[in-house]
Amino acid sequence: MKLTTLLVCDAGLDKRQTIEDLIHSQPSLALVSTVSGSMAREQIGSLHPKLVWIELSPAPVRGLSLLAELRETFPQLYFFVSYEVPDPELIRTAYRLGASDFLDAERWRTDLPAAVQSIQLKHQSESVSTAAGKVVALFSPTGGIGATTICTNLAGYLGKYGEACIVDLDLQFGMVSHYLNLEPSFSLSTIDFSHTNFDATYLRNLMTRYDDKLSILAAPPELEDIGDIYAAQVQEILYTAKQEFRFTCVDLPKNLLDERAIATLDLADHVLVLTEYNWASILNAAQSQKRQTARPVRFANARRSAPAAV
Repeated sequence: MKLTTLLVCDAGLDKRQTIEDLIHSQPSLALVSTVSGSMAREQIGSLHPKLVWIELSPAPVRGLSLLAELRETFPQLYFFVSYEVPDPELIRTAYRLGASDFLDAERWRTDLPAAVQSIQLKHQSESVSTAAGKVVALFSPTGGIGATTICTNLAGYLGKYGEACIVDLDLQFGMVSHYLNLEPSFSLSTIDFSHTNFDATYLRNLMTRYDDKLSILAAPPELEDIGDIYAAQVQEILYTAKQEFRFTCVDLPKNLLDERAIATLDLADHVLVLTEYNWASILNAAQSQKRQTARPVRFANARRSAPAAV
């Protein structure tokens, strides 16, 4: 199914033509119109696109204000935001305001296919019946306070109510398999995404079983394997897990700007933010929470404790 796309662009004709050509190059996108920012609300109401692409040039602040306005008026739509360069402040603000992805002119030809795939998977996930499994993402902006311990024990507890799994997305310092005294034969880095049948059976074969109610997908054992894992692939893993397991717990990295963390949060049904009981940690956690206004978020006070298996 194609995603009908509306381009909002106040930049020059060259930029507009470049972005239109990009959209036409994607088989999954169908450009319905290109409009100015002042006409965006009216055209969305009449054309009913599924995806709105906002080019921030020539006035980024005005473009972000338009994103905020449209996101509030049309919360069911997906939004891409683009700009000439990957400005960190613009990226943070765009994601906080609800953009699904930020594309810059330096890399949008290579990044666009994955961004489109991410939208499609999210759209599929939102179309799944309420009987599907739940994804719980656990995050702590501070290391060493027991996030992985809580993740493993939460998954073990949820296993009493249905089969559960853990996806260890802390790619640099993932310790889930160590906490459970497991020696995985496979990990996230060994998944072959060119596999013609990436389905529940294939995913289960790559997981390591702890017991009959809990399985894990381990983090890569080597740091050099991290770069081969992309956001769209993470969403494919979680979408498949959601169909197969009653509960999927995801141990996230500390950096929420990591594209794989953002992909997880897009599919998560619940987000648990863990923090220590002090002002600096609570403030840091609250800042991290700003992007999560669209989904249930719980804060928990985590105190240091020795790693413990389920």
